Formats: sequence, structure tokens, C-alpha cells
Amino acid sequence: MKDQLSSPSAVAQAEKKSKQGQERSTGLEAHLVSANSRYIQEQQEQQQLIIQEQDEQLDLVTGSIRVLKDMSGRIGDELDEQAVMLGDFGDEMDQTSSRMDSVLKKLEKVSHMTSSRRQWCVIGVLVAILLVVLILIITL
Repeated sequence: MKDQLSSPSAVAQAEKKSKQGQERSTGLEAHLVSANSRYIQEQQEQQQLIIQEQDEQLDLVTGSIRVLKDMSGRIGDELDEQAVMLGDFGDEMDQTSSRMDSVLKKLEKVSHMTSSRRQWCVIGVLVAILLVVLILIITL
């Protein structure tokens, strides 16, 4: 049996089978490498498409954000203007309130005057002045 295994024809056959096995495995490996390469290429293409779509969506979002930024800036400016206007209005209201207080105090003085003797005194003095003026007009 050892002689059969060490004979040159047995060795040649063993080498032939080994080469055939290697060729088959090399062909199988080449096929697997080719299939893997195609799969990787397809995955990369899909990822590139996804990235392009995401870039387009990001561009849209960026545009929307710019519009919102512009609008918020305008709103801020308008609020600043409104705050100034409200401040001026508050100042005017304070001035008007103080004027109203002084007018009400004067009206209160007049109303107290009508209810007291002073009113009759003032009327009497005015009538006397009127009589003096009439006498002067008639005599001249």
C-alpha cells in the first residue's frame, strides 16, 4: 500500500486532484469576490443617493431657517419700535394725569368757593365795580 502511495503515478494523480481543487476554489473565490464587489458597489451607490437626498433636504431646511431668521429679526425690530412708542405713550399718560389732577384741584377750589360766603362777597365786589364803571361812563 505504501508502494502505491509513493509511486510516481499516484503522486501525479494526487497533485492533479490538488490542482483541480485549487482551481475550483480559486474560481469559487473569484466568483465570491466578484459578488462581494458588486454588492459593495451597489451599497455605495445607494448610500450616495441617500446622501444626495439628505443634502437636498438640508438645503430646503437651510432656506426655511434663513426665512425664519429674517422674519424673527423683523419681528424684533417691530417690538423695539413698539416698546419705544409705548414708552412715549406712558410718558404722555403721566403728563395728562398730572394735568387732570391740577384741573380737578382747581375745580374743587371753585366748587368750594360756590358753597361758601366768598361767592357772595365776590359777587358784591363785582357789582360795586360795575356800578362805578357805569357811573364813570355816564358822567364822561
